[in-house]
Amino acid sequence: MHYTSKKAGEYFADLYGKDNFVVVDIGGADGHKRFRNYYTNLNMKYICVDLTPCESVDVVIEPGQKLPFADGSVDLVISSSCFEHDPCFWITFREMCRITKNDGFIYINAPSKGSYHCVPGDNWRFYGDAGQALAYWASLSYGNEIPYPVSVEETFHIHTTMQTMPSHWSDFVCIWKRTSEKQSTIVVSDTMKNKMGPLRLKLINDGLNCSSQKEVSPQEWGP
Repeated sequence: MHYTSKKAGEYFADLYGKDNFVVVDIGGADGHKRFRNYYTNLNMKYICVDLTPCESVDVVIEPGQKLPFADGSVDLVISSSCFEHDPCFWITFREMCRITKNDGFIYINAPSKGSYHCVPGDNWRFYGDAGQALAYWASLSYGNEIPYPVSVEETFHIHTTMQTMPSHWSDFVCIWKRTSEKQSTIVVSDTMKNKMGPLRLKLINDGLNCSSQKEVSPQEWGP
C-alpha cells in the first residue's frame, strides 16, 4: 500500500468512524495490517475479507460471491488498492452497498493510472465519474435483486507524480452514503466535483493535491 492510500484510509477512519462501529475491509490482506491496527485502536470491530487465506484475513471468498453478512449490518465498508484487481468489481460494489447500514458509508481508493501490477491480475483504472456511475448501478433492479441505493458524499483524485512523491497512481477516492434515494445520473455533478468534504480538506491541509480529474480537450486527444 502506497503512502497516499494509507493516509487517506486512516483519515477516513478518523472522520467517518465511530466507537463500536463494524468495519469490513474488502481486499485487506497482509499489506493492510496497518488498517486493522488503526481501526481496532479506534475501538471499531475490523473484519478483513480477501480471496487469499492468510493470517490477517478473517473471511475468504472468491470474486463475485455473496459477502457473508446480512443486509444492512455493517457501519463502514472499505476497499483500498483492491478494485483495480477485482475481475468483477461492479458485483463487489453492489454487495458492499447491500451490507451497509442505512446512513452508513462506503469508502474506495483505487488508482486512476499507473503501471501494471499483477496481484493476481491488474484489470482496471477509475476516472472521475466512476463514483456516480457505481451509485447509478447500485440503484438498478435486475432479476430478483433489489436495489441498494447510495449517494456520493465525496469524490476526488489525489494527484501525484514520481517527482513529487514515490507514487504515480493518482488515487481515485470516493465515499458513498447508504440512502433510500435512487440515482438517475451517471456523471458526477460540478457541485460534487468542487465539494470540499472533510476527507478532501484534511488531505489538502496535509499538503496533498486533491482535485477533480482534469478533462482532456479534443485538441489533446492526438491523431
